[in-house]
Amino acid sequence: MEINGEASIRENEIRRGRGISTGLAGLDAVLAPTGSSNRNRSSSLSSSSGIRQGRVTEIYGPPGVGKTTFGLQLASNVLSRFYYREVSSLAHILTLVMHPTPLFPPPNTRLIIIDDLSNLILSSLPWTPGPDKKLVDKAAVAATLKRDPVRRTQTIESLSSGLSSLAASRQLAVVVLNKCGTTQQPGTRAVLRPALAGQAWDSGIYARIVLYRDSTAPRHRESAEWPR
Repeated sequence: MEINGEASIRENEIRRGRGISTGLAGLDAVLAPTGSSNRNRSSSLSSSSGIRQGRVTEIYGPPGVGKTTFGLQLASNVLSRFYYREVSSLAHILTLVMHPTPLFPPPNTRLIIIDDLSNLILSSLPWTPGPDKKLVDKAAVAATLKRDPVRRTQTIESLSSGLSSLAASRQLAVVVLNKCGTTQQPGTRAVLRPALAGQAWDSGIYARIVLYRDSTAPRHRESAEWPR
């Protein structure tokens, strides 16, 4: 059987260009590929806009803002058969991502949603780990605290790379729902930041969406805007 390499590449590009609608036309348009011409863009916007297949998209925001509801809406837009798997440990999800099998993800899967991944990672590898009570030597305690951030960074990088490879190899969309935190510099107001941030994680993320409630009064919104 003759295999046309060019046709195979073209088919993969078409599949990767497909999008999953978020239910919001404006957001779908923003997430659409920007490399196509205006004519091609207008003719294929309905099929290529939205969450990209073959890519990893992160959605983050404060608790109760509607991240899970947003994910359920995405699933309902492509749902024909639904699989749910509970993952209770970081080691479990690393195994699923780094070593996928022919049965997982199931064939013809278009979308994988991972809810609250940041909580699973940071609870297993916290930013400020407490010293082990068994370590009475101050030098040993210091070495342990120094080693933990390195291990956390390596784990996050492996997970980000694994998710990106899984999305590309199976031509499916991976959506990760994460929490957020706040940072504040002296003399400035607190700003939202993703719970997972940094080069180790960002390297595998294609698009990032932040959800939040704008509770600022209309007359104060103009003064509350920050330069981009």
